[in-house]
Amino acid sequence: MMQQLNLFTEKNCSHCGEPMAPNPKAPHLANGFYDQDTQELVHWHCKATHYEKKYKKGMDGLYSEVPLFL
Repeated sequence: MMQQLNLFTEKNCSHCGEPMAPNPKAPHLANGFYDQDTQELVHWHCKATHYEKKYKKGMDGLYSEVPLFL
């Protein structure tokens, strides 16, 4: 299942606060993912921080990364 972002609405990473920009290697995809468990948008460079916080919340072992089409 793919999550689609609205190009006219600014969506930011839940951890660093930067906008979810297009992926340089695949411009039709965002440079991150949507986590269905936490309902957060996460940049690829914030992935480690995201899973550390998810682990502390008792959500370890849950990996629900959904690609984001732009």
